[in-house]
Amino acid sequence: MAAILVVEDEVDLCNLIRTKLEAEGHSVFQAFDGPAALRVVEVHRPHLVILDWMGWQSVANCGRII
Repeated sequence: MAAILVVEDEVDLCNLIRTKLEAEGHSVFQAFDGPAALRVVEVHRPHLVILDWMGWQSVANCGRII
């Protein structure tokens, strides 16, 4: 299955999303802020990034991920 990065600053919500995705057989990485997300992308190269809208910084981080 897919390797997925979930970027969400609310820990409970991030854990819920992770649980649901893992139940479907995906490998899930978590990051709770933009800098952590960039580190995960660099190391693990996920197939998909689910990015919480945390303001304009989220847009900047999308540009760095691509």
